[in-house]
Amino acid sequence: MFRLIVPVLLGYGVWTALWLLGNFGLGSLYPEAQEAFESGKELAEPLYLAGALAWSTICSFVAGRVTARMASKSAKLAVLLMASLLLVTGIMVQVSVWEQMPLWYHIPFLLLLIPICALGGRRQESN
Repeated sequence: MFRLIVPVLLGYGVWTALWLLGNFGLGSLYPEAQEAFESGKELAEPLYLAGALAWSTICSFVAGRVTARMASKSAKLAVLLMASLLLVTGIMVQVSVWEQMPLWYHIPFLLLLIPICALGGRRQESN
């Protein structure tokens, strides 16, 4: 059980840390968009949102890879659990900011979490 929980939590933590760092970087590139988001206003800057989606896929791939590497024998299950936790968290976060961002951002953000994590985990398994 320990060999499953630690990789899941580590992958989740990696995703979260990367996401926060990336958001900081995006915010420095698009300060007006970051300010709008932080003040609760609508965030409709397409380049900022596209960058956030792209960064989310990178975070998901890396988190899947890290989780699979750490879990080794139970990599598929660990990656699925970690990705499921990310999806639950993502749903809660997206619901909380639903009014601030367009639908074209919310849907792909959520739909890509599990498959991209799985892809990161699968690539690791083949090494």
